[in-house]
Amino acid sequence: AQAQCLESRLRARAQEARSAIQEMGGYTFQRLELIDAAPVAASIAAATGRDEHAVVRDIRFPRIDGPQTPEVRAFNDMVAQQPQFRLQDATNEIVDYTIAFAGPDIISVRFTYSTDQLQAATPSSTLRAVNVMMKERRALAENDVFAPDSGWQRFLTQRAVREISRQFSDYPDFPPERDVFETATKPHLWVIGERGLTLLFPPLSFGGSHVDGATEVLIPWAELRPYLNPNAPAPIGAGA
Repeated sequence: AQAQCLESRLRARAQEARSAIQEMGGYTFQRLELIDAAPVAASIAAATGRDEHAVVRDIRFPRIDGPQTPEVRAFNDMVAQQPQFRLQDATNEIVDYTIAFAGPDIISVRFTYSTDQLQAATPSSTLRAVNVMMKERRALAENDVFAPDSGWQRFLTQRAVREISRQFSDYPDFPPERDVFETATKPHLWVIGERGLTLLFPPLSFGGSHVDGATEVLIPWAELRPYLNPNAPAPIGAGA
């Protein structure tokens, strides 16, 4: 059984190694990993009652290989991740990512963050996106996507409320519109994709509890057409 377990772990690691380099949108992305571990102090292990002998940090983020143009350097700087805890804080920390879209104008990366503090009651997690306007070497802003004064904030909020209430149909009068508005209108919680705009709702960001976890709402570009900036770069508005 131990040999089988080791073999499966080696297979998984080999698969990860094969996916460490991605060719996408004319770019070559390499996965960078900051991985380290430290033993848990006996006093902390005893206090928590958990059978854990080490804390682990596994932090991953993409880096564009090839010529380091100003645009590429800006992207690499904006997506780089660092540990938020020291190893002596006895907190497992995992950061992973997915490249949602890569093109000459925009690269959209979705990050998931998980932390498990050994002395805390429950692990915690959150989500965010890093959307880089490559030619301008800056983060995506709301006016890059939507036309000012088009009423896009109200539309996003109502559309998200409708979808989240469907997902959590057992909850009466849920979710609170004010909480959804606060989250749905933040560009660092938008994932730009070919099909549409995905709104990320981390735990506790839409009126739910930790038990409800995170959720997301995908709105096709066709539905967003009346609100979009007509000069928005691809893929914003694709097929709309």
